[in-house]
Amino acid sequence: MTTKTTTADKAEATDLVNYEIMAIIEPDITEAQYKKHVDALKTLLKKGGAEIWNEQEWGKRDFAYIIKKQDSGFYVVLNFKGDPSAILELENQLRITPFVLRHLIIKTPDGYQPVEYDWDAELEERVEEKPKVAPEPVKAKKAEVVKEEVVKEEEVVEEPVEEAAKEEEVVEEPVEEVEEPVEEVAKEEVAEEPVEEVAKEEVVEEEVAKEEVVEEEDAKEEEVVEEEAAKEEEVVEEEVVEEVAKEEAPAKEEKETKEEIVSDKVSSERLSKLDEKLEELLSGDDDLNL
Repeated sequence: MTTKTTTADKAEATDLVNYEIMAIIEPDITEAQYKKHVDALKTLLKKGGAEIWNEQEWGKRDFAYIIKKQDSGFYVVLNFKGDPSAILELENQLRITPFVLRHLIIKTPDGYQPVEYDWDAELEERVEEKPKVAPEPVKAKKAEVVKEEVVKEEEVVEEPVEEAAKEEEVVEEPVEEVEEPVEEVAKEEVAEEPVEEVAKEEVVEEEVAKEEVVEEEDAKEEEVVEEEAAKEEEVVEEEVVEEVAKEEAPAKEEKETKEEIVSDKVSSERLSKLDEKLEELLSGDDDLNL
């Protein structure tokens, strides 16, 4: 009695490994089509024996560059346990899936916990974010105070022009010293930047790195496709040449047979004419004998 081994039995027989996949789905679709594509992606994973334990949908996002004639796409991240021997077949299936613009599968370490990414909250922050109003320069305020003091001193004390010039030089020095607090205020503003922005930048850098890896894979795929297309063209050309040769062969045979028939007719006509001449000659000889 023989028993059939299913994909699930094979998965149990081997140690499952944790993986994470990021897939980018085409943007120009309805909400129903988007859900259908996500379900199809999950079904494709489950056919390969994968056990999905975490799902994240990042929503529609703009690309840093054009991918397959698209400038945006829907990001979907899935964490699953799968058989390492089935990953290669999964990669091949994803490459020929029409609604997947890009994908990347990575192996995650033991104990890895995915970070929940709240795309809607980030969008709200972007909308609510307003340009910061620059504080009034401290230098200008202190310069005005110094000028007022100088004016009062000039009204009270009427000194020679040389001494007034010296006082103006002395007054200009504090104005230059005022520049230091402005730099300190700028440093404080930089230091007060939220930690969340740093985390967002790290996430963006990871996405850019993933997209670069995917771009390299697509370039390799395109090279393979071009080679296969060239081979197919060669095979097609050979087949066309063979078909043309097969089509021309009967035509040549018909032409040869026609030429043979014509030559036979000509030869028969010549023979008939010779026979007639011989009969005439023979009939002429008979008349002479008589």
